[in-house]
Amino acid sequence: MVDDPIRNLIAGGLADRGE
Repeated sequence: MVDDPIRNLIAGGLADRGE
């Protein structure tokens, strides 16, 4: 998913929260 930086940021934020 290197073509979706926004999705990467969202996934990173969710992972950081523990979702």
